[in-house]
Amino acid sequence: MSTGRTNRRRFLKIAGASGVILAASGTGYMLTRGPTRALRPWEQAGAERYPDPMRAALSYAILAPSPYNRQPWLVQLHGPHDALLYCDLDRLLPYTDPFNRQTVIALGCFLELFSLAAAEAGFAAQITLFPEGDPGNGLDKRPIAGLHLAPQPDIPKDPLFAHCRARRTTREPFDMGRAVPAEPLARMARAARATTSVRFGATRDQAEAEQLRQLARDGVHQEFASRTVRQETADFMRIGRREIEQSPDGIAVSNPVVELLQQFDLIDRENMAARKSRAFALGFERMEQLTLASPGFFWIATADNDRGSQIAAGRAYLRASLQATADGLAMQPLSQALREYPGMRKLYVKLHRLLMEQPGERIQMLARIGYADRVPPAPRWPLEHRLRATGVS
Repeated sequence: MSTGRTNRRRFLKIAGASGVILAASGTGYMLTRGPTRALRPWEQAGAERYPDPMRAALSYAILAPSPYNRQPWLVQLHGPHDALLYCDLDRLLPYTDPFNRQTVIALGCFLELFSLAAAEAGFAAQITLFPEGDPGNGLDKRPIAGLHLAPQPDIPKDPLFAHCRARRTTREPFDMGRAVPAEPLARMARAARATTSVRFGATRDQAEAEQLRQLARDGVHQEFASRTVRQETADFMRIGRREIEQSPDGIAVSNPVVELLQQFDLIDRENMAARKSRAFALGFERMEQLTLASPGFFWIATADNDRGSQIAAGRAYLRASLQATADGLAMQPLSQALREYPGMRKLYVKLHRLLMEQPGERIQMLARIGYADRVPPAPRWPLEHRLRATGVS
């Protein structure tokens, strides 16, 4: 067989493999040989493994959601009751999150779950935001928050905490034949506003939802049109069990076909980001399916866009997602049209005109909501990996 024909066959195999991977990335795991070590933090959270109260609360906090599952939290311990929370600057998203807004929202999710876990153990979580100053337009080496656990045996326990291990981000088409009832959305609104002053909005009206579906689809179009954004997405994919176990963050993709193709080195990230590749076509089609199979939406808005408001949005989103989990609803953030890079500007303005109620208001989160089959949890680094030695600057 000629070298040209051999190379062509290999190219087609690589393109096909990449297409399978991108298509599968929407579904998370379809496992026969899925990762085990990468999922242990979901099982090990709590006082049985971590007897001191700070580590126990943090072991739950690391289960919080984050963009691209980057897990940007880094904690410096100062005894069993005190710690400083930092952002791991190596885990930022320079192209899709240029001002680190989504990362700060994720840190807000982390802080809310930390607070819920602390209360469950009889401690009040006292959180001091930006103890060395607000980072402004870009995160830096200064701490995000000071954490202190104050014993309070009679502190009320929040029933939302019971659902933290079951919370998921569901990258699956939702059942368009099953409407989202009004009552769960009202409970989500109450949960989101219980500890913060955010505005919670939602719609189950299909005319309104169709506008958001089209906006979300247009956001997907714009992101897939950007080579830089596509490459950033491909770079953060963890393909197959081996990669997921080695680096349990990013977008995890594991299914029997992927495992087989990985054995023959038929996975090419460069091809996955190439616009004319089969991988691109399948990934684009998959994302369109997800955005259009969305019977309802909710969003979280703040009066301004300072770092404290972003933290509040994250805390509210975490609470809303736990309430959705309690009510058997599936959800997935659709962040594309909220991103601040220049190519997304027109959609950003259009979305804000549609959803904002007051001048200057910032839509911090937009998520699809509906009913879908349960999916497995996303991988996590163990708590020990996210701890920082005392005295390191």
